[in-house]
Amino acid sequence: MSSTPTHDATTTTTSSTPAATAASRGSSSSASSSSSMPLLAASSTSSNTSSSGSLYLPRHDDAGERNRLTTQASGPGGAFGIGRAADHDTFSPPPPAPPSEHPQHKLVASLFGGNIFHSPQQPLFEAGGDAVRVLDMACGGGVWTREMAARFPRVAFVGADITPAYETADRGDSGDPPNVRFAMENILTGTSFPDNHFDLTFQRFLMSAVPKGAWPGVVKELARITKPGGYVELIEFHVGLYNTGPLGTKFSAGWRDAFRALSVDLDAGTHLPTYVRDTPSLAVERDESVTVPIGWNGDQGAAARQIFEQTFSSTVKVMAPVLGMDEGGEEYLRFVADVAEECARYKTYYVYTMLVAKVQK
Repeated sequence: MSSTPTHDATTTTTSSTPAATAASRGSSSSASSSSSMPLLAASSTSSNTSSSGSLYLPRHDDAGERNRLTTQASGPGGAFGIGRAADHDTFSPPPPAPPSEHPQHKLVASLFGGNIFHSPQQPLFEAGGDAVRVLDMACGGGVWTREMAARFPRVAFVGADITPAYETADRGDSGDPPNVRFAMENILTGTSFPDNHFDLTFQRFLMSAVPKGAWPGVVKELARITKPGGYVELIEFHVGLYNTGPLGTKFSAGWRDAFRALSVDLDAGTHLPTYVRDTPSLAVERDESVTVPIGWNGDQGAAARQIFEQTFSSTVKVMAPVLGMDEGGEEYLRFVADVAEECARYKTYYVYTMLVAKVQK
């Protein structure tokens, strides 16, 4: 049986001590991408306030902002990083009605113990208050933002992304919770939020939009806008499949080749702990990696296989050329289905890494 670099498929590492986590972490290579999101109706009327005052929402009235976007919103490829592309000429835009991101959102929660956030702040969020704020950076369609806002109605939530995918996302029958707002922001150039503004800054699956070498600046910016004593939480994927058969090995190499063309850190998921620990104001309290079974291990595997097939079936123009296949798609679509079938037999998986760090300034 052939495979990509080894990773212990049975190991989930959790630790409050960096040394213990580093010692127990298996070797890994990187995997997946982003979320999706609705419109910030309040952004054009909000005023900028201090971090101790009311909810700060930056103005983005310039219509030209959307024309200067360098990163497209997460479409059906978002679950594995293909949906966020640094170059519109290389990567096709998502179709008008991309598949719901909710299955991916639910799978991630299931893999990390059923929770959608992991900082020790539930008592704070339950108590709430005018100065308690949470940011979902690169929120895509805003599914995490909305779920958290509905769960903690006394907390102000902001979902921010470089593209307004949140405008067209499915809000459900009840619409947006009253305590959630959305804004256009670019983490790569620095956000317009004040220093020490949020109690929790959450970001996941952005690696395909972060140029190689830019990660230290991204982490530093997240720390800057988070209050002392607050938390930064990051989740990233490892690009590649593990425990592969011959088809999975070919597919995994093609996936990494597609990311290599983006000039991003292919192994950002592996390097994430280093990026966080090298930020002086952050102290890691949780460092955990989980395996994502494709087509095996019950409901999680079934969900992961469905997401895998849906995601990569929608990325023909991206993946087919790097695999040496016709962009017409028929050969490639058969190949994706065959890879998914083989993954179930070989117990193939990919990997997510999560870091929770406390801000100390």
